[in-house]
Amino acid sequence: MVPATMERSAFVSLSAGLVLSLAAAVGAQPRGDLVTGTVVYGGARDAGPQAAPDAGVGVQAMLDAATAGRTVLATGGRRSRAREEVEVALGVQRGACYELVGAALGAAQVRVELRLRAALVGEPTPLGNSRAEAARFGFCVSESPELYRLVVLTEGAATWRVALLEDRTRSLDAGARPRPTVFADAGPRRVTEVFAPGGAEQDYVGSQLRALAASRPNRVAMNAAERRVLSTNEAIERSLDLPAGRCIEAAAAGVPSVADLELSLEDPNGNRVAQDGTRRATESVRFCPVYAGLYRLRVRVRAGAGMVANQTFIER
Repeated sequence: MVPATMERSAFVSLSAGLVLSLAAAVGAQPRGDLVTGTVVYGGARDAGPQAAPDAGVGVQAMLDAATAGRTVLATGGRRSRAREEVEVALGVQRGACYELVGAALGAAQVRVELRLRAALVGEPTPLGNSRAEAARFGFCVSESPELYRLVVLTEGAATWRVALLEDRTRSLDAGARPRPTVFADAGPRRVTEVFAPGGAEQDYVGSQLRALAASRPNRVAMNAAERRVLSTNEAIERSLDLPAGRCIEAAAAGVPSVADLELSLEDPNGNRVAQDGTRRATESVRFCPVYAGLYRLRVRVRAGAGMVANQTFIER
């Protein structure tokens, strides 16, 4: 989560040592350093739980199982302790096709996006799922390779790792017009984890979220409850990977010292599509996406200060 006062940081290079130290921790033998990109933004360090020390071992095991018998062109990963977005430089060639395999473990959601210039190619791909399997997707490079970027987004404490493989089973048509290509049949696309309404904490904000969830029996939590102490006019921002055709309700609750919360939801193009219309310490907004994509929820304290929790629920 990124407070409203936080600016997007200047591009800070990830050192090869960071990537290789994580690889050593999980016993990997990387053939190339895939994570040579930059931290685009990083949130304040989370006070919540960190990724388990042995998470890297589990992530590498999932990656090994998914890439068994194939040549890995490059691999890399990172252990995150706060919300951040990491750009990954792809050493790809025009006219070639590739498969990207990734896995993640931890309390927070992790997603990867393939971008051509500023445009999203295909849908964001979650790296974690309830079956403890690696996620994968394929793509062909039909334009200049330097225009392609892979972006890994983490919502908090998590360990992730990705690997790039050449896919010789696919090819671009010789006469095809250059365009971004992503294969829809390339593996799991949605996180199917089960999240407890309000989280495990037995506190005031958690009880408020649980009460709201109990009044909506036809909905389930689609992400973990997120907590942060906010001052007046400070905000939480959170990415929501929403499918088309299923309504969601984003909710937030503050302690009694929070007098007014403001909830707003923006679509992938930055347009506001929902906002609450009252002045209360517990708010929710409902929205039914027509198009799938990565939406952004913003929770702002308009009056008062204190602990605030937010969670999003989706129709069964």
